[in-house]
Amino acid sequence: MPSAAQLAFWNRTAECSVNDLETSRLESRSLVRFWDQRNTVHMYATTDWPFLHSAFEQRQSLLQKKFAAAGLLGEFRRTVGRTAKRLADGQVLTYKDINSKRLQEGQDKWVVSYVIFMQLVREGVACHGPDLGNQSTFAHREHWLPDLAWSPPGADAVFPLLAERYFATYGPAEARDLAFWYGTGVNQAKTWIAAVGKQLTTIEVDGEPRWCRRADLEQLSEPPPSRGAWPVRLLGRFDVLLLATKDKSWLIDEEHYKKVWRPAAHVEAVLLVAGRIAGTWSYERKAAGLRVRLTAFARLPKTVIRAAERQATAIAQFQGTELADLRLDQP
Repeated sequence: MPSAAQLAFWNRTAECSVNDLETSRLESRSLVRFWDQRNTVHMYATTDWPFLHSAFEQRQSLLQKKFAAAGLLGEFRRTVGRTAKRLADGQVLTYKDINSKRLQEGQDKWVVSYVIFMQLVREGVACHGPDLGNQSTFAHREHWLPDLAWSPPGADAVFPLLAERYFATYGPAEARDLAFWYGTGVNQAKTWIAAVGKQLTTIEVDGEPRWCRRADLEQLSEPPPSRGAWPVRLLGRFDVLLLATKDKSWLIDEEHYKKVWRPAAHVEAVLLVAGRIAGTWSYERKAAGLRVRLTAFARLPKTVIRAAERQATAIAQFQGTELADLRLDQP
């Protein structure tokens, strides 16, 4: 969902516009779409691709495991190879350009194509090119990014670095949070943490040990701002904050958990007030502008409602339109 990535950037980057992001991806090509944890597409700095390649190359989708169980792994590899050759010849391909009767028999053709391109991206062969209407396209890395230095780190270096970067972004956190984020076992995550060395340390949060970077200790010792000084934020669906840790109790009351993390791995857009989730929201883009619906878990103070309306107005402007209306549902 490109809109989810766009909102995540907008909420964290001053004066960011949709055009800025598209220019960075398609013209300067400093951003690239990449499959990583959750087997879903995220947007990263292009210079991070070699690092991400090493970190996620060995991940397998459920469909690949099904192919292996059905004796179709050889056909899968051959289809990946044929597609790689077409890309190397300068073709730009879409999901519709994948044809393999054996793989697609009894399967959704789009899902098969999705997994083929996921494998090519993770192997460092292909990346997302310009969209063709509502369709994604894929180009060979060496054609799309000819100047990208391709020197992926080895496993001994990449996973400690992955752990250090995780705690730099999401710490303080537990080993199980890193394991959850990446999709591995807790013991494996502990091995990566141990390999980081003295750059990480532990502190107590509510009486429990949590890992963080030593470089962040001074900032973590600062008192938090008063409740009224925290920004009110409308975070988009699948925002990285909502996918970062296994334990969500620091973000949301248990009674509201299933209103955000829904079946089929769907994650709702949320209203963030004083660092905690106070509701969900959605929008529709109409001819008159953006129609936003906000559903609060409890009655909101007028100051929060006004701040949420300002956020909704700014999001509409970010998307190149106006706020048509904001509907608020609350107890």
